[in-house]
Amino acid sequence: FGNIFGTGWGVSPHTVKLLYFTVIEKALLYGASVWGGALSKAQISRLHSIQRIFLLKFSRPFRTTPANALNVILSIPPLHFVARSQFLKFQIWNLRSKNYLDIFGPDLLDEYRDIKIIDSRNKNLDLSSPVEEDFVVYTNGFRIEDNVGFSVCIFDNGFLRPVFCFKFNYYNSFFEAELSAINFAVCWAPENGVRIKIFSDSFTSIDVLASTSIKSSFVLNIKENIVRANGLVHLTWVRAHAGNPGNDLADHFEKNCYRLWRNLRVPAPYSFLKKRCFENMIYNWNIYWNNSETGERVRKFLPKVDTETLITNRSLIYFAINHRPFPACLFGVKLLNSPNCPYGKFGDADYFIFQCNLTREFHLSPPAANP
Repeated sequence: FGNIFGTGWGVSPHTVKLLYFTVIEKALLYGASVWGGALSKAQISRLHSIQRIFLLKFSRPFRTTPANALNVILSIPPLHFVARSQFLKFQIWNLRSKNYLDIFGPDLLDEYRDIKIIDSRNKNLDLSSPVEEDFVVYTNGFRIEDNVGFSVCIFDNGFLRPVFCFKFNYYNSFFEAELSAINFAVCWAPENGVRIKIFSDSFTSIDVLASTSIKSSFVLNIKENIVRANGLVHLTWVRAHAGNPGNDLADHFEKNCYRLWRNLRVPAPYSFLKKRCFENMIYNWNIYWNNSETGERVRKFLPKVDTETLITNRSLIYFAINHRPFPACLFGVKLLNSPNCPYGKFGDADYFIFQCNLTREFHLSPPAANP
C-alpha cells in the first residue's frame, strides 16, 4: 500500500478501504461460509496477525498500536467476526438451518431457484403488448420505518372501485411491496375475467420482471402469474409525483388509510438476512471491543464500533492511542531520560493537547465529564 498512497498524495483512504473489502478480505476469507463457524483461539489469533499487517500499512501508526484499536479507528471488523457472519448466512440461506433462529428463521425467507430448468416462456416476458383494457389500475408500494405495504386503485371508466390495501411484516422491503402490488393486480384480472392496464411508478420492478436472470422464487412466482394471465394484462411505467391523479390517489391510500389495510405474508428477501447477520456481527464486535484488555484509551473516544468511522490522520491516531512522540511514551521505551515536559509536568498526549503552554495555540477544549 505504500506504493499507492502517502501523506498528501495517492488514492483516497476511502478507496483503499474499499480495496480492502473487495479484494483483500474476500481473498483471506475464501470459503469462510464453510469454515467460519467454529474457529479456535489459535485460528482467530492467526487471522488477527494477518489483518494487522494491512491495518498498520493503512493507518501507519507505531507498530505497538493494538490491532483491536486499529479495527475500531478504521471501522474494519476483525476477520473472525466477518467469517462468522458469512457462515451464518450460508447456514440459514443455503442450508435452511433452524439452529440460528435468534438471527432469523429460514421458513420466513425467500429462496433462489435454478433458472436453467424454468420454461423460457416464464423467463422472457413481453410486458409492452397493448390490450383493450376494461379497467385501469394504479399500484403503489411504500416503506416508512417498519411499516411496509401497498395499495391498488382500480378505475372503471374513470370511477374508482374499492381500493385494496395490504401491509407486510417489518422484514419485507419496499421493492417487495412494489412487486406485490403489481402481482395483486395481475391476479385480479383473470379472477374477474377482465383485461387491465397497470400503471406502476416503480421502473425497477418492471425491469426486474423483464429480466431473464432473476433467481428469486418470489419474483419468479409473479412472472408465472403474468404468463397465466395470458394477454389480459398490460404493464407500463408512470412517473411518480408528476400530477397523475390515479398514481397520487394510490399514494394517498397507501400512507393514510390504515383502516383499509389487510395483512399479507410475503417471504423476507436475502437482503434482510444480510442485514440481520451484519447487525449480529456489529453486536458481537461491540462486546469484544468493550471487554478487550487493550485499547482502553481509544475506547474513551470511540466506545462503540461501526463501519463508517475512518481516521487516517497520523497525529490524531497518535493522540487517540497516546503513543509517541510524547515524552511520556518515549521515556517508556527508554528514548528519553524523563517522562516530563520542559515545565516538569507529565508529558502525555492529553497534557500537550489541553494544558502545555508550549502548545497553547493548538489547544483543544477538553471533553465534558460524564454526569
